[in-house]
Amino acid sequence: MIYVRDDDVLMPSSSHPDPLKHFKTVHEWICETPKLLHVPALVVRPLSEMPEAVEYIKEQKGFNKMSPQVHGYEHIDYAKLSKQEVKDDLERCKDFLYEKLDIIPSRWYTPWGANAPHLYDAASETGLKLVDCSVINKMNGRYGLIQLAKEGHDIEKIMQNKEIFFHWWEGGMRLKRVVEILKYGSYESAKAVNGDWF
Repeated sequence: MIYVRDDDVLMPSSSHPDPLKHFKTVHEWICETPKLLHVPALVVRPLSEMPEAVEYIKEQKGFNKMSPQVHGYEHIDYAKLSKQEVKDDLERCKDFLYEKLDIIPSRWYTPWGANAPHLYDAASETGLKLVDCSVINKMNGRYGLIQLAKEGHDIEKIMQNKEIFFHWWEGGMRLKRVVEILKYGSYESAKAVNGDWF
């Protein structure tokens, strides 16, 4: 299984005036192959104001298509808060996710990859593992997954039980390329079948 870590989920974005519609599109792409699992990092406050999004996430989680995790109650720099303030915030997140989505999260993906020592302590003391940005597998760039696939590497083998990182509000073309490569087994096969994405 390859996990698709999707940060800043449903945060307002000028590039996507209907965030839920775009989020659903991204999720549907991820679901095109059973090799991927969608791991949205949820920002609770904006999500709490979107009951339709809450229902959609709950439904998809129930189908085992999604494994939502914590990003924060607000999208803030948690390193500037005291350990107790962080713990209180994380508990609010966990309470909401359990009450509204029947989720017991296990990971905290901090905004901007914040990783101050007191954040690790706060996460641990609230039953979460802090996952920072020290290891990020991106889709683009010189060593990105798409480049590796172009060079003939097996993405599925390279990424087994690892996470691909992106922000939900990105256009999505790179993610769609990765989905197509996984569906068809190689960059060349995917390009031959669906050249529009390549």
